[in-house]
Amino acid sequence: MLFFVITGLTICAQDKLNTGLNIGYCSSTFLGNDKPGKGLAPVSSALLGGYVRYCFSDRFSFQSEINYYAKGSRINTIDNLYEYVYLNYLEIPAMILYRFRYGKKLQPLVFAGPALDINTVSSGSRGYLTNVKNTDCSLIAGTGFELWKLSFQVRYICGLTKFDNSNQKLDLRNSSVSLLVGLNFLNKK
Repeated sequence: MLFFVITGLTICAQDKLNTGLNIGYCSSTFLGNDKPGKGLAPVSSALLGGYVRYCFSDRFSFQSEINYYAKGSRINTIDNLYEYVYLNYLEIPAMILYRFRYGKKLQPLVFAGPALDINTVSSGSRGYLTNVKNTDCSLIAGTGFELWKLSFQVRYICGLTKFDNSNQKLDLRNSSVSLLVGLNFLNKK
């Protein structure tokens, strides 16, 4: 389905469509009122994905992505042992981008938008977790700059839905900060 959408957009708007790849680093932890154990610490993961960008004008663009990475947290248990929780997501954001300067080599930008996160697998120090919801919704906001065909971004992703699907219905949401480097294949706009 994504192939047909990209192909259709490419035919209709060849001079306004860009595609590219993202790689990056993500640091995440849990937010909420029901934090387990004596404390939480962030966990790290790699991020890999791609994007399609449609340029409305020289300054405004719409960007849709597909990214894969792990969110989670390190939990300090009551016995001062650490338990790790990793929630692997296929994230599909839909963002609006704004460039501050167009036509210059260095183009600062800001972006924001919602994202749908699909949980592919959840695991912890004790094995696989089955009490995690299959989907999560989040908001993304960030800034960065583009230089030639490269982009450098810093993002904050805040989960909007509680991911706990156990009988306890804990108030826990995902929160992460990502550093991304992108490579733009088509540099039309």
